[in-house]
Amino acid sequence: MNVLRTPSGRWMNWGLLLAAAFLMAAGCSDTRSEAAAPEVLQPVRLVTVAKDDAETSRRLVGRFAPVRTLDLSFQVGGRIAAMPAQQGTLVPEGGLLAKLDTVDFELRLKQAHAELSLAEKTADRARRMLASQGGSRAALDEAETAVDLAAATLDLARQQLAYSRIQAPFDALVTRRLQEQHANVDAFAPVIRVQDVTELRVHIDLPEALLPLIAAPEDFRIQAVPLVHPGQRFELGYREHVTEANAFAQTYQVAFGMPRPQSPLLLPGMTATVVVTPLGQARGAAPRLPMSALDSDSAGGFRVWVYAADTGAVTPRLVELGGTRQGLVEIVSGVASGEQVVAAGIEFLRPGMRVRPLGDGLQ
Repeated sequence: MNVLRTPSGRWMNWGLLLAAAFLMAAGCSDTRSEAAAPEVLQPVRLVTVAKDDAETSRRLVGRFAPVRTLDLSFQVGGRIAAMPAQQGTLVPEGGLLAKLDTVDFELRLKQAHAELSLAEKTADRARRMLASQGGSRAALDEAETAVDLAAATLDLARQQLAYSRIQAPFDALVTRRLQEQHANVDAFAPVIRVQDVTELRVHIDLPEALLPLIAAPEDFRIQAVPLVHPGQRFELGYREHVTEANAFAQTYQVAFGMPRPQSPLLLPGMTATVVVTPLGQARGAAPRLPMSALDSDSAGGFRVWVYAADTGAVTPRLVELGGTRQGLVEIVSGVASGEQVVAAGIEFLRPGMRVRPLGDGLQ
């Protein structure tokens, strides 16, 4: 056995000495390795805060509509003799939509002419007799009253003849015939349905956030993109709005107008996307950040983690939020343009922690 005698006279085992020396050397080696190991940095993704100077547009669902829809009727009864307007056709103002058989009305008009002529002749005789002292004033008054009655009857006959025709009160799109030719109809029974398309209207349900559009429509650019023509945009102008809010959605119906397009495929009832773009911002544009960049502190306030490029560390900072749009939130205060904040990986951060950026994007 290998032993060593110490100056004090004690004997020590060589194996024990070698083992102890080996353990001490290993411990020193581990210490040096830990001191030399690089710092492990938490990877994060950054975004650079920038002003949103671009005009922000809102897209709403709209529907094309006519200025008005009317069911037209005859003011007298009779048999429908003609309905030249076909469904789906555009009849200009004053054009014939429907016509009754006018034989009876023409006979009444002829009769009224004859009665008026007879009454006028009778009145002339009464007038001459009164002048020659051969008649009375009462007879003349009665004859003149008969003339007035005959003239009124003639006017009524003319009016009834005119009522036997339905003419377009405006540039009318014939949507439906409610009666057919040769049918007998009563007075004021609906005969034909038309739409006023002197211009085309677009109706949308406007949320409360866009109510300034009603007060100052000139501050917005409003365009309609038809579903059937996605490559076209039509400029819209404000016309009117309903002041009663929708009980469920808390929106207000607003009507915009546009000139009647030449395309026959753009009809009332079709769907459109209405793009509302503010022409000028009432206040300076605020930066927008992704929702993933938001964190909350112990008090429930919102904060972001601001990255310092010189130290590589992050610091939490409280922010005030505005509205949200398309997954981005408006930052009213708390960060400045040009600063970098953490957009992904905030759940692992602590104040003053050094991080390793993975990428950067502009907001």
